[in-house]
Amino acid sequence: MTIDDALYRRAKARAALAGQSVGSVMEEALRVLLRDQPAPGEAPSPLPSFDCGPFLPGIDPNDTSSLLDPLMLPEPVSHAGR
Repeated sequence: MTIDDALYRRAKARAALAGQSVGSVMEEALRVLLRDQPAPGEAPSPLPSFDCGPFLPGIDPNDTSSLLDPLMLPEPVSHAGR
C-alpha cells in the first residue's frame, strides 16, 4: 500500500498522541469510512413508514399537483409605491 507522505505523518502524529500504532489508526479510519456503506450485494436498510391515517378528501398521492395545491400559500401582498 502506498500512502501520501503528508497523510502518513498526520496519521503517525495522531497515533503518537493517542498512544496507538499507526496501523490501528489506519484501521479505525477505514472502519469509519466504510461503516455506513452496505457490502456489495447487501440490501440497504428499509426506510421507516408511518401510519398517519387516510388522505384528506381531494388528495391523490399519485398526483403531485393534488399534493402541492393545498400547501400553496396565498399570493404575496403587493407593496406598490415602495
